[in-house]
Amino acid sequence: MRNLASSGAATGAFAKPAYVPTTVNLRAAPGTAAAVRCNCLVPKGAVRTHIGYYRLYQNSSVAAYNSAHPYIGPHADRRGFAGRVAPQSGAVVLTF
Repeated sequence: MRNLASSGAATGAFAKPAYVPTTVNLRAAPGTAAAVRCNCLVPKGAVRTHIGYYRLYQNSSVAAYNSAHPYIGPHADRRGFAGRVAPQSGAVVLTF
């Protein structure tokens, strides 16, 4: 994954985030006009759960929200993962 959708210059690449060890709802590019909800629930202990493809930008981010409060309230953000995106598959592992 290069970068997720966010307010920045598009690279034309897409990101495919995977793996979260707690039950969460995920949102790509939180707090921006490009924000996208995955509308998925990743169960606690999941290993390499694919949550979709998202536009990749240099400043892309992903937010994980507690499943008891989907997409509101406290959340954990992951940023700065563009350099870890696999060039061929677009995969990146994010742990929350």
